[in-house]
Amino acid sequence: MVWSVESVCHAPDKRLFFREARRLLRDGGRLGMAEYIRCRRPDRPAREALLRSWLSGWAIPDIATGDELRTWAQQAGFGEINLSDVTPNVEPSLRRLFRLATAAWPAAILLRAIGLRSHAQQGNVRGARNQYRALKSSLWFYGLFTATTHGPGTPGLGSRTRLDQNTATPGLSLHADQPLDRLGRWERSMKTA
Repeated sequence: MVWSVESVCHAPDKRLFFREARRLLRDGGRLGMAEYIRCRRPDRPAREALLRSWLSGWAIPDIATGDELRTWAQQAGFGEINLSDVTPNVEPSLRRLFRLATAAWPAAILLRAIGLRSHAQQGNVRGARNQYRALKSSLWFYGLFTATTHGPGTPGLGSRTRLDQNTATPGLSLHADQPLDRLGRWERSMKTA
């Protein structure tokens, strides 16, 4: 098992992560990632600027779309790819962080102006504020991405990729071959038993 929590976003070339994860895993091994997922690429300039303000504040070069992650995983030799949007599960924490950062913003500006805070510290507070703003602007969502290496008993690259909108809702699934909705996510479809 290779598990990553909000770390692949920091990699400049995310394809290298998938290749290395595949190299480390035996056939039938599992990859699990909790990541920020971009809704679309590219977006309008003002929306990109908001996203970039958050990402640069947290030293994140860029975040990938669900399609990009799926493609890179498949190219590295993964199948049984699932991407679940779990934003509702983390949104209360994101909102709390936004409120704390907003309350701290005036002090952060003052401390930066008098030289008691670094550029990186200031960027962290800015990033915390703009992360939530970007979420509410539908620029990204929080996803759980899983995949399995190919081996005995696992499907090949031609297997259907599934995206679960909410793993707690039985039968609700999204499929990679469906069109994207207005947020850049796969449209919902009900899976029949």
